[in-house]
Amino acid sequence: MTYIQIANQTGMAISTACKCVHVCTYAICKYLFSKYIHLPSPSEARIIMEKFRGKTNIPGIYGAIDGTHIAIRKPCKYGEDYYNRRKATYTLNIQGSNPIYLHKLMVQALVDHRKRFLDVEIGWPGTVHDKRLFEVSWLSRNFEEVLGSLRIIDRVMTGDDATEEIPAFILGDSAYINSRHFVTTYTVGQCNDDASVRHLNFRLSRARYIVENAFALLKARFQMFEKPVRCATDDLPFAIHLVTSAFVLHNFLIDVNDEPEEGVGGVPAQRIERELQRLREDDRDGDESDTDEDIDGNNGALEEATREKLLRHIMYLDST
Repeated sequence: MTYIQIANQTGMAISTACKCVHVCTYAICKYLFSKYIHLPSPSEARIIMEKFRGKTNIPGIYGAIDGTHIAIRKPCKYGEDYYNRRKATYTLNIQGSNPIYLHKLMVQALVDHRKRFLDVEIGWPGTVHDKRLFEVSWLSRNFEEVLGSLRIIDRVMTGDDATEEIPAFILGDSAYINSRHFVTTYTVGQCNDDASVRHLNFRLSRARYIVENAFALLKARFQMFEKPVRCATDDLPFAIHLVTSAFVLHNFLIDVNDEPEEGVGGVPAQRIERELQRLREDDRDGDESDTDEDIDGNNGALEEATREKLLRHIMYLDST
């Protein structure tokens, strides 16, 4: 909805409508962001992990992470930095892409089992890759310490008389690096080589789709995402705040049980499915990180990557 449409519907001047939108947007970001978007407490983390395990039979999932692009009009300043050459579009990077639009913001987000955003990194140009965005994010610098301090440990069977500890971890795709507190899905080549890897990858992928569902729900709920965000041309900082406020309101609506998965709350189910299909088509179009080269690491720690323990658990299940 444009300022002219808002002014016509409310009977106010266009300049007043513009001022009201700006004041409300900045107020949401200033006063409500930390209330509705934050990492869970230890007790909340335990509930999230239990809910994820109930849905996927995978212990330890603290949250699922991925990225998406938000379409914007080309900014007057530093516009080419927001040009996504792979998709021939301009974007803001919220750590997915929509191949229709010309400019995008990149967004990276961590999501819980309810499709709530626990952490978001908003405003990076669409040229920034998911992996690079995570590397420079606050979450990347702190997740090992945050998850390690929870001291929440689950156990899985890896033999008739053997169990192994599974710590809390973040689940992502193959763009990220495996470690004790970060588990990624497998590449296509790895799945083709081993039945147990395929089995584990199926479970991990099913759990990770929660973040794609969250992005689809967000974009379906707020119609401003159906077209490039126009204000980015003249006021990119405000465009970033506007997008951020949508994430805050998304969590607020879930907290008050206004969940439109079945078409309630004014959001048709087919619109959500359309947005979800776009996200999955973007994945199939070929993410630069989706190669047969697997990346493992431990962020300087000596612990074994948790994915290897999960694989031994699946191999045990497959053999019994």
